[in-house]
Amino acid sequence: MGDSTAVIQVAGLAKRYRKTTAVKDVSFTVEKGQILGLIGPDGAGKTSVIQCLSGVLSANQGTLSIAGIDCLAAPEKIKGLIGYMPQGLGLNLYNSLSVDENIQFFRELRAIPEEQYQRNRERLLEMTRLKPFLDRPAEKLSGGMRQKLALICTLLHLPDVLLLDEPTTGVDPISRRDFWEIIHDIVSERQVTVLLSTAYLDEAERCDSIVMMHAGEVIAAGTPQELAAELDDRVLQVSATGPEPVLASIREWQGLQSLDQVGERCRILCLPPAAGTKPSEAFTDYMSSRQVSAQALDLQPARPSLEDVFVAHMTASREDASAEETPRAVAASNRHKNIPERESAVTTRGISCHFGDFKAVDRVDLAIDSGEIFGLLGPNGAGKTTLIKMLCGLQRITSGTARVLGCDVLTGKKALRHRIGYMSQKFSLYRDLSARENMALYGGLFGLANRELEGRIGELIGQFQLDKFSQRRVGSLPLGMRQRVALACALLHQPQLLFLDEPTSGV
Repeated sequence: MGDSTAVIQVAGLAKRYRKTTAVKDVSFTVEKGQILGLIGPDGAGKTSVIQCLSGVLSANQGTLSIAGIDCLAAPEKIKGLIGYMPQGLGLNLYNSLSVDENIQFFRELRAIPEEQYQRNRERLLEMTRLKPFLDRPAEKLSGGMRQKLALICTLLHLPDVLLLDEPTTGVDPISRRDFWEIIHDIVSERQVTVLLSTAYLDEAERCDSIVMMHAGEVIAAGTPQELAAELDDRVLQVSATGPEPVLASIREWQGLQSLDQVGERCRILCLPPAAGTKPSEAFTDYMSSRQVSAQALDLQPARPSLEDVFVAHMTASREDASAEETPRAVAASNRHKNIPERESAVTTRGISCHFGDFKAVDRVDLAIDSGEIFGLLGPNGAGKTTLIKMLCGLQRITSGTARVLGCDVLTGKKALRHRIGYMSQKFSLYRDLSARENMALYGGLFGLANRELEGRIGELIGQFQLDKFSQRRVGSLPLGMRQRVALACALLHQPQLLFLDEPTSGV
C-alpha cells in the first residue's frame, strides 16, 4: 500500500454520514519520526480522518494503515501502537476520579510495567506541572489542566504513533509551549510519528508537513515553507497615518484578496498577478492613481505566513472575502446596543473565593466601564473561570463586594439573570438536541417566545453562518461550530453585559 517507508498511509479515504460527505478522496503519508498537521476550518473533516485511523469510525472507501497494519481490517491490532487523544477538554478522562486515579486507570488499561509506569508518570507530571494537583478530581480542573491530564494518559504507555485531535484547545500559551516541547522531545528521543489536527496556524508551522482541508477535501499539502512560498510577492504591509481614507481606497482595489487591519498597520494579500507583473507594483500604481504615494503608505513586502496561505485558499475571490466579512460588520454595528452610557458595568473590591485552604481568587479589584472589552489573561488555574462565575452569581464569593450593572451580585442575582449573557468554558449545550432546539430552549428560559424568539434565532443562525448546521444534533457538530451555537445562545436575549470564558478555544 503506497509508500512502504511511511508509518501512516491514507489513500482515497472517504467517509459519509447518511447524505453528508465528511471526507472525500483524502490521501497522505507520514514518515517515521515526522509530525504532520491537519489544518482547516470547522467541518473540514479533520476529526473524521483521525477517528478512521484510530478505529473509532469505519470508512466508506479507501485504505488506511499504521505500521503496515490495515486499520479497517484489523483495528484491534493497532490499539497497542497508538496513543489517541480525542477532541475536547479531556474527553478521555473520568470526572469522578482524581488526577492520580485517572493516571493509574490508564496504566492498568495498558498493563504498563511498574518501572516504566513510574518513570513515565514522573516525567509527564513534571512536564505538565500537574504534580501539585494529584488529589484534585478531574471535574474540578480547568480546561487546560484537563488537556494536560489527557495528554499524560495518552503518552503513558509510550506509543509509537500519536493521533492528537486539537490537543491544545483550551490550553494557555505557556502550556501550549510545554506541550510542543514534550512532543518534540518524544519525537527526537524515540522517533515517534505524530498526526495532529490544530486550529492554531502558528502551531501548524511547527509541523514537518501540513495537509490543509476544506469541505472534506485536501486543498493544499506540503511543508510550511513550501506552502508559504506559493505566496511570494503577494503579501504586503502598509502603515499609514489617518488610515480610513487609505483603507477605503485599498478595499476598492481589484487586485485585493484580503485585508487585515490592526491599528494603523494593514496586511494585504493580493490576488495572483497577471504574467509579467508584480503585485507590489500594481498596488503602487493603483494607489498613485488615487493620489496616495508609496512613501505615505510605507509599503513593505511581508513574509507569507500559514494564515496567509489559509486565507488565499479559502477566499478564491474578492467577493468571497467580502461575503465572509458581512457577519462581522453586523456584529460591530450592534456593539453598543442596550448598554447604558456612563454606567460602570462591573466593580469589585477585594473579592476572593476559597476552596478550603486553596485560594482560587484572592482579593481582586476591578473597574470595567460600559462598552469596554475587558480581557482576563493568565495560565490555566489562574482563577479566570472562577472570577467570571463569581460575577455571574454562579460561584460563592468568600469575601469582598461585587456590583454588576448596578446590582449587588450577592443580593441581586435574580435581577441580573436577564441582563447578562454567559458562555462557559465547558459547553452548556444539550448534546442530544439540535442547534436550533438548543437556541429555542435557551430563548424560552430568558422569556422569549413566538415571533420574537423565532426572529432572534433566525438572525443569529444567519449571523454565525449556522444555516447548514442548525438541524444537526449538537453532539455531532465540530468543536468550533459548537462554540458558535453556545455564543448564539448567550446572545439570544440581547444582554447588556456578556461574559465569555475562552470563547475561541478550538475555533
